[in-house]
Amino acid sequence: MNNIQLKILSIILFILLIIFSIFKVNFNHENYFFISIIIIVFIGIFVFYFLRFDLKVQILIFLIFSYSAIFIIELNYYKIFYSVCNSYNCIKEEKKIIEKKINNKVKYSVLPKNFIYDDNIIYPLSLHSKTFVIGANENNYLPHFFTDRYGFINDDKFYDNKNIDFLIIGDSYAMGASVNYEDNLQGQLKKNNKSVISFGMGGNGPLLALASLVEYGGEIKPKNIIYIFCETNDLGHDLFLEKNNKILINYFNKNFRQNLIFKKDLVQKTLDNKHASIDRAMNFQKSNIFSYLKLSNLRYHIGIKNKGEKNIDEKYESNKNYSFNQALDDTTLNSNFFLFDLILKRMKESSVNSNFYIFYVPEVSNFMNKKKSNTYNAVKNIALNNNINFIDINEKLKFKEKKFLKSMYPENFQHPNEKGYKVWANIITNHVSK
Repeated sequence: MNNIQLKILSIILFILLIIFSIFKVNFNHENYFFISIIIIVFIGIFVFYFLRFDLKVQILIFLIFSYSAIFIIELNYYKIFYSVCNSYNCIKEEKKIIEKKINNKVKYSVLPKNFIYDDNIIYPLSLHSKTFVIGANENNYLPHFFTDRYGFINDDKFYDNKNIDFLIIGDSYAMGASVNYEDNLQGQLKKNNKSVISFGMGGNGPLLALASLVEYGGEIKPKNIIYIFCETNDLGHDLFLEKNNKILINYFNKNFRQNLIFKKDLVQKTLDNKHASIDRAMNFQKSNIFSYLKLSNLRYHIGIKNKGEKNIDEKYESNKNYSFNQALDDTTLNSNFFLFDLILKRMKESSVNSNFYIFYVPEVSNFMNKKKSNTYNAVKNIALNNNINFIDINEKLKFKEKKFLKSMYPENFQHPNEKGYKVWANIITNHVSK
């Protein structure tokens, strides 16, 4: 590489970073935006200024300062890219404010996904029971909740109701911890005069959703069960992790249960141990230095780090057969479609006296652009082949303008805001009442 080529490379990088900043940086933090621009400009000036150095030295300097600039952006990731602060320090400070306000201790949410690599004698499927916990700051406030008798985010009195209209299972969309309870899916359905319980937990893939239904579904007799399926990561990420857990794979067996309802003390102890490790990580951020060095947040943000959505356009080969063990060991998405079919059959078996529905949640960019992925087509076909009702939000909102669709989500986040959950609740209510 000669000097001219290095100049051209510098200019190209400079232009790309400017374009990236314009389209990706949150303009609610203009100061950090301009700081990042200044750093990028400095790189270009620095390289050109020191052209008298040996070419290898120039390239080395160029790479060092480029990485340094990106590393600084990584350190300020939440301030630059989001209108809200979700860094560890922000969460800790907000948690203290909430504790002072309610005059009670508040715990971090210890989610089932936090146990995916553990080797415990049980696998918890909920949070601490009868405990104040915090959610996620996506709408410029940090929600907090008081969990029910089993550790889910519900109005506990509904368990005493003999006529439950809806049971919701699934991941963070079903949990609804990014808005206050009265504004999440449970709360919005409650406003529609429906009694509702959710076993949703952030990070739950299909197998964890099935497990929660098997373990706790027998405690209520819902008229309708709504499985919130997330296109972004349920099959392309979460199920790959779940099918390697020695406890979770047992839920393919219809006779398997952990009987967690009768092991509340052991569940709480296991959650306490995990909470202590999370608390230590929150207090000692230095343990995350390697995450910063690897630029994990930036790679996640721009799509270099796979969140699952990269797999959603892989084609479903329905005629390809697997043995159960082959599907567990296979690393292709098609094997997960095979297992998903088995999971839906198990969900339906566990919902004998209820109407069972899949509420399909598209990846946000697909939703905004009204694009139907291969995963959409595959999941819909698998559901219909199993005579499962498919609630298609794409079809329900196909005549809505993009401006309306965007208004359902906070900027740069995947979960609906208060308006979005209200739209969902109305779609579900109207669909089921037909």
